[in-house]
Amino acid sequence: MKVRHLAALSDPKDVLPHFEKHGFLDRFRSKATQTNDKLPRLERIWFPYYLLNFTLQYPGQIGNSQVIVEAWSGSFNLFDDSDGGIHDGPPEDDCDTFPPRLTLDEAEEKGREELVRAILRQRRRRVRPAPGPLDRAELLYWPLWVWYYERRPGYIDIKVRDAHASKPIGGRTRRGVMDAFAAKARREEAVPGDGGL
Repeated sequence: MKVRHLAALSDPKDVLPHFEKHGFLDRFRSKATQTNDKLPRLERIWFPYYLLNFTLQYPGQIGNSQVIVEAWSGSFNLFDDSDGGIHDGPPEDDCDTFPPRLTLDEAEEKGREELVRAILRQRRRRVRPAPGPLDRAELLYWPLWVWYYERRPGYIDIKVRDAHASKPIGGRTRRGVMDAFAAKARREEAVPGDGGL
């Protein structure tokens, strides 16, 4: 399967103000993470998505629709790559890169189901296409900012933001990121002498 990645366009100094919008107590408590050398306050990761191109069957013609399925939680979105920013190959920096948990077959099933729902919600469309075969599939690594902070004493939480478009990330993908971190910690604990967060 072809592997590509999106460019990380947002800068840390531009992202921090979005994460620091907490109440007074949260700002005070988050200082605990700033002195913990094992827990970075802000880091960028590469998270796996499946980029799927489905054919759309209209009466008398064929179209296509491009969607993304996040490869841990299965969250779905229509995808428009007209703004560019996709590069061939996996990321080459030293930021953490997470493998997909969902298989391609699972992602295709999820993508097809959600695409049908998206088409049915388009009430103004007189002719609704039917999703046809999967025409192309790629693994797309998406850059995400992860902000660690102490929600309450002894409880570390995270916020996640898109590092390509500098937009907030939905709750399902945030849970996917947390699951990926948990899986990484379990792998590292299984390897003697290999430290984690």
